Amino acid sequence: SVSGTVTAVNEAQVDGYTYYYFVLNGDDSIIYISSIENSSVQPLKLVNGVNVTIDFYTSTEAGIGIVTEISFK
Repeated sequence: SVSGTVTAVNEAQVDGYTYYYFVLNGDDSIIYISSIENSSVQPLKLVNGVNVTIDFYTSTEAGIGIVTEISFK
């Protein structure tokens, strides 16, 4: 897992599902992707400046981290 401050976030609809794409402070080499299924409060809480802790795995595509769990501080 990793913790950090969100510095950029965008939302996208893909095949009827909502996904959140974000980067953490100090490491913009990885774009994290989190499904709405990870947390129903993401639309309100996943904003610039929020501190998060995430569990993720690295995608086969370089620079992409697929979030499996997210919590907000």
